[in-house]
Amino acid sequence: MTDATPTTPEQEQPEQGNPESAQTGAAAPSATAPATADALPPLPEEAVLLKEGTMRFVPKERELEQAPKLLRQAAVVLVVGSLLPWVGHGGGPVTYAGAKVLTILAGVAFYASVFTRLEKPVPFGLAALGKKRWGKPFNHKTKGFKESLAQAIPTPLHVFAGVLAIVGLLLPLGDPVYATSEVVGGGAIKGISEVGLLAMGVLTIVHIFGYSKGGSFNPIYPFLFLGALMMGIGRLATAASTTEQGAPRLLAYGGALLTTIAGAWATWTIVVSMIEAKKQGDAKKAAAMEARKAARAARRS
Repeated sequence: MTDATPTTPEQEQPEQGNPESAQTGAAAPSATAPATADALPPLPEEAVLLKEGTMRFVPKERELEQAPKLLRQAAVVLVVGSLLPWVGHGGGPVTYAGAKVLTILAGVAFYASVFTRLEKPVPFGLAALGKKRWGKPFNHKTKGFKESLAQAIPTPLHVFAGVLAIVGLLLPLGDPVYATSEVVGGGAIKGISEVGLLAMGVLTIVHIFGYSKGGSFNPIYPFLFLGALMMGIGRLATAASTTEQGAPRLLAYGGALLTTIAGAWATWTIVVSMIEAKKQGDAKKAAAMEARKAARAARRS
């Protein structure tokens, strides 16, 4: 028979900080109970979670950088120049009036379609076309061509704007003036090119507006203006040697000069974009170096 040594309450508890004693001793109750779903604070109204586990897409407005501002200015100049019958197509009102009016209306519809992403009322009386949506939100992944197409053209308003743009672009093909052989230097192709330049300017303005409202920027737009630059320079050369006189010659000079300026203006934005990208890259490198220096200093101390 051995003597039992009395123990104190302190000896019965496992020593804190010792893993072996913690395993042999009795488990101490947790000081704080685990958080439950009911104990979590409620989410704000704008943080509506979707079944896919992503947030509802609500773009945030951004301040435009220098390059998009310059590109928008170039697009305005191109629109003004393209409103003039300057290419020398010799078309009638169907081309220089009807087709261009449809192109402007298409631009207005595309402009209104930007509001379908912003959860704001669609302007210009086009709200009914912008309400129905058959495509997934823009931050959702799509499967297959059908879903991708529905996401790119998500509302009837987008379809309406696209139809107006296509009809306006092809309307010169139906200009009755081109059916006559008396039109010297005319042609539906020249009429389509003039309307196409107008469409490019209008769509560029819409694209920059969408970018300012949180959309993505497509770098292809400045390069498209290289074609406008070449067309403007070529028309300036032919207008100087043409036999046209009076208003047609003045319109040719005016439209070609404005288009050339717009093309050169937009081309300069490519250089500005490269300069801005380099500055941002250098700033990121400098910030990364400072962070590494701070981390090394913290390890030494």
